[in-house]
Amino acid sequence: MSSLPKTYRAVVLNEANGPFRIQEMEMELKHPGPGQVLVKVLACGVCFSDVSIANGEYGDVFPRIPGHEIVGDAVELGPGVQGLEKGERVGGPWHGGHDAMCKLCKRGMYQFCHNAQVNGYTRDGGFAEYVLLEQEAVVRIPRELDAAEVAPLLCAGVTVFNGIRKMHIEQGGLVAVQGLGGLGHLAIQYADKMGYEVVALSSSDDKADFAKKLGAQHYINTKKSDAVAELNRLGGADLIVQTAPNPEVISKLVGGLGAGGKLLSLAPVGNVAFDSVALILGGKSIHGWASGHSLDSEEAIRFAQTHNIKCMVEKYPFSDVQKAVDSLVSGKPRFRNVLTMLAHGEHESATSANNEDGDAVMSFHSTWTVSDKTPDDGRDGQYSHDLVQQEEPLVGFATDGAVSDRLQLGQSTQMPATDTPDISTSAMPLPSSYLHLDSQHEATLSVHHQPAAATLHPRGSSDQAHSTVDKSVTWDLLYGNDLDLLWREIGATSSLSMPSSFGTNYPINLLPASHPDVSELDTAMFSNKRHDESRNTSGVRMPNFLPRQPAGQPSENYARSIPENTKTTSSGRLLQPPSTPDGTGSPWLLSKADYSIICNSIEKHRSVLPATFTMPTRYALRRYVEGYFSGFHEHLPFIHYPTFSLVSQTPDLILAIAATGARYRFQRQQSHDLYISARALLEEQIRRRNGYEKPISVFSTPELLLDGYSHAHSCQSSVETPDQSTSDINCDNVKTMHAMIILMALGTWNQRSLIKDAFSIASELAFLVQEDGVGVGAAADSPGADLTWREWVAAEERRRAKLVAFCFNNLLYIAYNIAPKLMNSDVARLSVPSPESHWRAASEDEWKAARSRDAVVETNVQQSYSSLFRNQTAAPASNGLSSFGNYVLIHCVVQQIFLARQLSFAPSGIECASLPPDLLLKFDSALRVWHHNWEATKDSSLDPSSPGGPLSFNSTALFRLAYIRLHADFGPCRRLETRNAERIAQAFRNAPLLERSPLVGRAVLQSAHSLSIPNWHRVCGKDANFALEYPNAMALGDTIQEDEKRLMGIVASIIGETELGDKLASETDGVLKVKRMAVAVMQLWAYSFKGAHVFDIMGTIGAGLDICADMLQRELVTDDK
Repeated sequence: MSSLPKTYRAVVLNEANGPFRIQEMEMELKHPGPGQVLVKVLACGVCFSDVSIANGEYGDVFPRIPGHEIVGDAVELGPGVQGLEKGERVGGPWHGGHDAMCKLCKRGMYQFCHNAQVNGYTRDGGFAEYVLLEQEAVVRIPRELDAAEVAPLLCAGVTVFNGIRKMHIEQGGLVAVQGLGGLGHLAIQYADKMGYEVVALSSSDDKADFAKKLGAQHYINTKKSDAVAELNRLGGADLIVQTAPNPEVISKLVGGLGAGGKLLSLAPVGNVAFDSVALILGGKSIHGWASGHSLDSEEAIRFAQTHNIKCMVEKYPFSDVQKAVDSLVSGKPRFRNVLTMLAHGEHESATSANNEDGDAVMSFHSTWTVSDKTPDDGRDGQYSHDLVQQEEPLVGFATDGAVSDRLQLGQSTQMPATDTPDISTSAMPLPSSYLHLDSQHEATLSVHHQPAAATLHPRGSSDQAHSTVDKSVTWDLLYGNDLDLLWREIGATSSLSMPSSFGTNYPINLLPASHPDVSELDTAMFSNKRHDESRNTSGVRMPNFLPRQPAGQPSENYARSIPENTKTTSSGRLLQPPSTPDGTGSPWLLSKADYSIICNSIEKHRSVLPATFTMPTRYALRRYVEGYFSGFHEHLPFIHYPTFSLVSQTPDLILAIAATGARYRFQRQQSHDLYISARALLEEQIRRRNGYEKPISVFSTPELLLDGYSHAHSCQSSVETPDQSTSDINCDNVKTMHAMIILMALGTWNQRSLIKDAFSIASELAFLVQEDGVGVGAAADSPGADLTWREWVAAEERRRAKLVAFCFNNLLYIAYNIAPKLMNSDVARLSVPSPESHWRAASEDEWKAARSRDAVVETNVQQSYSSLFRNQTAAPASNGLSSFGNYVLIHCVVQQIFLARQLSFAPSGIECASLPPDLLLKFDSALRVWHHNWEATKDSSLDPSSPGGPLSFNSTALFRLAYIRLHADFGPCRRLETRNAERIAQAFRNAPLLERSPLVGRAVLQSAHSLSIPNWHRVCGKDANFALEYPNAMALGDTIQEDEKRLMGIVASIIGETELGDKLASETDGVLKVKRMAVAVMQLWAYSFKGAHVFDIMGTIGAGLDICADMLQRELVTDDK
């Protein structure tokens, strides 16, 4: 990133009623202070509040830079800023900061803070090239969204979105929107996409069609009709959203509310008289709502992004700021004016990068302009506000300076009209008089380099003199069917990569070009038109976001998408994935037909899904699934990747995978929403499996849901389960185990409100595993030698699911010091997992070759575990152990140590009783044998990214933890369940010091090794830090033994390789030097946990270690005195 300038341009209001103009003398650019973010502004919306502030209506706040709809890039971060990186796209809304200490902040109502800051009012805003924002008020914005279009969502968007959802109107209720301006046109779209029946209220007939295109089902002209009578004829409004300042109309509208109805005032209107009798007798109420905090803004943007809600804007260059304000005051804009920091007509500069082959990759913007006859009534340009302005980059053209693919620079490319974006189903469709395309027409698309616009004309029109609309219109190339248009135009040879919403260290999958043999969905299936069947049995309408099949008629496309040889259960669910002949392929590559199947399978359960559930777009789902397999999957490979097909999975597993993948794409809120939905489906799955008549919630954490609304609601419908074969039931059990494991992982490592969920799921999972048969009394679960590849995969996948369930139950014990739900004896009869070469084989031929090449002797967990405790220096290399097998066995050892410690519990009150010496020696010997076996295993590596996967590395982390837990019971000293950094640090400091002995030295040596290697494990790293407080124990002793000196030398050498080495080297006092080593070790571990992490627990541990390091430092200073 280029260096920052010393000055910048800004609009400064020096006095009330002054002009909006850029100040002649540029402002000095200030660097961000603690907790601040310096943002280079790309766009800033113009709001009536800016005018009110300029007129002095909000008091004397001058001089002031206005603007609170700010979008830009973070170019510098102040001290203490976490969770953001330089270069991220961010926003600054009305809410500019809060004190986090007042009563309202403690309730989470940050925008109402007694000491709230407001961008452009109490602090300088975004009518400038640069702006300073407070970290807590920064909004993260997906980079693929147009900066100018998203800017008004930070004020108008979040105001209507937050206001409507805070009213808690029942799904399917009647919502009336008064006014059709900047707020109103967004309110209609949001209300429609939330699943409400929408009535638009305005003062002229010429807006009726437009309102219905936005999503309104009804339109009332308030000048020609009695709005109150019309609303009552519809049954009375559950909510009326007031967006236009018309006091006379508003006072009457209370009469149009139904019983218990609410009037939501979002636009300042002054004093209004209401009939209090009507309010009292009808149980009606009047509410106001102001904007929202940063999370509210992110949710409003994400909801708009998911549902293709568009804010219609007119863009003005920064130099025309006065024109933009004058236009707003005169009432001309339709609907929001936005300042852009680029020169008029200039696009964001093209950027170049390198693709994998080293070729330049050009990123440029193109615009499609739609033109046709003027409207029949002759009003030239009257409907220009219908056009959606959005500029999106076309990425991925391999070029040496000019576009050199199928789509040539400036070349007209003919394509069927069906290849154009489906205007009839767009979020903001064009008036039919503007564009007439059907199956008998073709269109010509011309793409020119910026700033020229590409023009889309109907061919064969009798009228050769088209009146060109003076507004540019683009469709979002990242959502809906329009991305396929881009693929088709680029061709199959281009390499496109999916842009992620936020930065990630994980690779993004390459998207394939569309193939002609992939069945396309009927676009009518995705129509937003309402149908009677969109109401469920409870009378509450769910959002119509899923494709539908005609009642009683299977879709032709749906039928074509399922191969003839695919087996299904009696309920119609796929049993075998429609994969390529050799079994290869990427699970996230979903065709439209695949996506339709998934949507249909989830739609069947819509009655148990949260009311706010939104199905991810096909491209988001692909991104999330890819995130799961590139991030989470290899750490616990219990899903067979080569044969996995998303369309054949159960809905709860699909959403669980998506939730985890969203985490690995750093889309935390999307992950949380998907988690809630997957959990609801899992509850239903468990209820049906257990044969209950009514759903009984397995979980009890309604507090984790937003706005206090519990989605774990009761559902009175009872769904009968069709008869299934034993193989079907086994398949269902395995998929349910998979969903449980994934959701348990999300709950274990994230926010505190989900921990109880993880414990509940762990109990249910243990019951399901035991019920499926794994104990000593059960038949041995061996894959057998006579199985086909597919049969072997099913048996291995089932076995791995049970073993992962056992291991993850152990991880819960390790992290939270609770008794594991599955014991070693529960998995004793299970066969040890096969080598990874067998598991990763992508075809039957590869599998057979791997079995021949890496032949092993089948053994079960009990036999392998027992061999660790025999008096032998090593187990045979042919004992059948794989990386996964080593991982399972070290879990068995860790659990056995835990149980041994429970048996040695000292009733006399000793804080940390030692294990008997003979038992210590047995475990020490077993760990040595395990270590030898690990080294003899083919895939063993300390590199998590090695070809054999990270399981081997994860095993060594548990190996070190086993050594540490063998000599000290640090489990109760972690307090990770509190998610409170100070309590974690205090528990850490209260932990007993290690006893000095040669065996303890081995634990310290392992801990030192964990600090020296470049990779570490999130759970086991904290125990390693416990052991490395060994220097504190030594500092209390009189003498240091030779072996202890060698240990301290190793630790000192590690510290010497860091910036902390100088302080340690300068210390001459021996005791203080040892204590400084303890402080340095703690600081190094704290540094290791800093940075952006997928799971929340990492930041909590890091903060706790930071506090603990400060405690040790203070104690050191005191001792020094």
